Amino acid sequence: MTSSRLKTLKKKVFLCLFSIFIVSSDFFADEWVLSAKKFEFAQNKKRDISEEELSTLIPQLLLEQISEGLIRNTSSKEMMDRTLESYLVDRQSLFLQLSRDYRKRDSLVLTTDNKKKLARAIKAQQKVIRETEIKIEENLDKTQQIKDEYRRSLEKESADTKVESDFNFFFNPFTNLFVKKKENLLPDPREERISLYKKDSAELYVPGESYRRNGLESRAFEKEMVGAKINGLIDGSLTVYGEYFSVTCSLYLYPGRDRLGTITEVGKVRECGKVAANVASYFCPLITNHMGVEVFFEVQPAEIVDRTHVTVDGIYYDKVPDRLILDAGKHTVKVECQDYHTRMISYEFIGAEKFLVSADMVKQTKADVSVALVKPEEGKIYADGKFAGEILSDSYFGKFTSTGEPIIGHFMAKRKDVSGEKASFFYYVPESIQTDDAVLTVNSKAIDHASYIDRRRIWTYRAYTLLILSMPFTLYYTGQYNSSVYAYNARSFNDLDEIYRLQKAKNICLGVTAVCTGFFVIELVRYLIAANSVLPANVHKASASELKKIEERAGKMVPAQPVVETSVDEQDNDDIEIKDISKNTF
Repeated sequence: MTSSRLKTLKKKVFLCLFSIFIVSSDFFADEWVLSAKKFEFAQNKKRDISEEELSTLIPQLLLEQISEGLIRNTSSKEMMDRTLESYLVDRQSLFLQLSRDYRKRDSLVLTTDNKKKLARAIKAQQKVIRETEIKIEENLDKTQQIKDEYRRSLEKESADTKVESDFNFFFNPFTNLFVKKKENLLPDPREERISLYKKDSAELYVPGESYRRNGLESRAFEKEMVGAKINGLIDGSLTVYGEYFSVTCSLYLYPGRDRLGTITEVGKVRECGKVAANVASYFCPLITNHMGVEVFFEVQPAEIVDRTHVTVDGIYYDKVPDRLILDAGKHTVKVECQDYHTRMISYEFIGAEKFLVSADMVKQTKADVSVALVKPEEGKIYADGKFAGEILSDSYFGKFTSTGEPIIGHFMAKRKDVSGEKASFFYYVPESIQTDDAVLTVNSKAIDHASYIDRRRIWTYRAYTLLILSMPFTLYYTGQYNSSVYAYNARSFNDLDEIYRLQKAKNICLGVTAVCTGFFVIELVRYLIAANSVLPANVHKASASELKKIEERAGKMVPAQPVVETSVDEQDNDDIEIKDISKNTF
């Protein structure tokens, strides 16, 4: 098989596996199972066949309306109820184990005659009993911790929260390095794919004896629902008069036995499908937990409000809206105004009914900046993706207009690298040195970073291979030499020539291993340097000597080139704030 055909086969296999992974990702997703039971009639009278069919048809139509691939955002209380349920089951199992341990200890008196053996057996069994008791105590402690975490989460959600960007140029990797993180026993809310009981809308759940005795909100029926792995159950009652009927439906959540909502709808018996659709439209937000939230906006300074535009999830508003109604969940808000930096943030709008988005706009400060290369090279220079100038044999400057924000630039050399690909490098201009008419210099070499890193990686692998290959010989001859020396000292071996030969071989192997180790360390450092070369080179203000060298190379000062405005506007920053204002009035 040729090399090209082998590469093609590898690509096809990879694409096939990747496709299988994407298709099957939903299969492995967490599921939130929804079901319904047969509805009951509120009237105690004789009914015809069409009326009797309503008690089964209405819940089936409801499930059919809701089954269209919905996603539920679980709540903190829901996750708490599930966790407490699992701890309760474990606690009950541990108690049964404890009862068996006590019975086993008590039976030792009847089965063991020797007093010493009896004392040892009782002591051993008492240790087992204590271990089970400790597990029960830990279970109770964790149960209380989960309740306390949920209470603290509610208190945190009710307080005003300032949202700030996590982005920081001055990242400190040692922050909180030695701080032990507290275990979070309460799982975070998550998204779960809604599926139907037994994957069929026509399959209704048939309650057992616990429902008839205790009802839907009893602990016994909750255990039945958990055992059937049902998270949501729809129940209802029907009232029929002539051609019209009324249906009252309730949605229950398990574990927790919470009634999420109840709705009553009226319609014709012949149009029961429309009635089911109306009920489903009410239940869908409750099932998905996507309740609407009110979002208000505040822009500072106040004089630019009339010129400010707002974009929410790609929807553009020419004016700052007084109020928006959004689904609860994550949304991206962008605030723009001419001559001001754009502010953008993504935020989870959950846990409250009203939010205030407050944007503190910062005015742009424009400055004409020139960038020169310390190492002369012909090519094109860019600033934030926009052309800033062409560097030729008699011109070593690129010029652009900054707006007071950090800039990532790119230089593309005219020549090609040894690999045959285009050579280039990136550079970074901090806002602190962006002053008007400033001349900045960057000291970097244009290369093909991909091939450079690949070459250094291959040489690192080669050095590592040599080091591994040299070690067995070193270990072998070192062991042989030490064994012969010990044998000679013990007078069981007297061939000095053999000892000297082994010593010489050991020293040679040690020397080879030392050289291979040094070679590997050097290549590893060179590989890390190559991997680090893709990072932007820092730009600094040109010194007097650097300016003189640049002028000497160019033969004269370079005339001003066309100015191209660039800016890094869209960023998460500290000038936008979101608050929960559910308790405020406007």
